Amino acid sequence: ALENREKCYELTQTLYDLEPEDVDVTERLIDAFRGLGDVYQAKGDLNQALEYFQKYNEISKERYDLEPNDMDFTKDLGVSYSRIGDVYQAKDDQKQALEYYVKYFEISKKLYDLEPNNIYFIREMSVSYFKLGEIYKTQGDLKRALEYFQKDYKLNKKLYDLEPNNVD
Repeated sequence: ALENREKCYELTQTLYDLEPEDVDVTERLIDAFRGLGDVYQAKGDLNQALEYFQKYNEISKERYDLEPNDMDFTKDLGVSYSRIGDVYQAKDDQKQALEYYVKYFEISKKLYDLEPNNIYFIREMSVSYFKLGEIYKTQGDLKRALEYFQKDYKLNKKLYDLEPNNVD
C-alpha cells in the first residue's frame, strides 16, 4: 500500500508542479498527503506521518485562504488539523495536540453553524468535542473533559435522531 501511495504522490506532485491552480490536481495532492500520513501513522512512524500531515495542512490552508467559502477546502483544512493533533497526541505531546484540536474544533464549528443538520458536519463537530474531552481528561481537567464529552453525547444523539438506521 505504501509503495502505491508513494508512486501516486510522485505523479500527482509532478502534475501539481505543472498546474498548481488546477483544483482537481490539488485535491489529488491533498488526498496523497493524507493517505501517506495515514499509512505512516498506522505503521507507527509518527515523524513521517506528521511530515505528510503538515504538507496536507499546508496545501489545504493555501486553498482555504484562496476560497474560504469552499466547503471541500474547509473540510480538508479541518481534517488536516485533526490528523496533526492525533499524531501529537500519539507522541504524548498534549500541548501541541490541544493546539491542533482547537483549530479542528473551530473549523468544525464553522461548518456546523452553516448547516447544523448536515450529517457530516454534525459528526465532525462531535469528534472535535470528543478529542478535546480526551485531551482534558489526559491533562487531569476532568470537569472540562466532562463538558466536552457531554457535548459530544448530545451531538451523537442528534445524529441518531436524524438517522436512526445508521449505526456508523
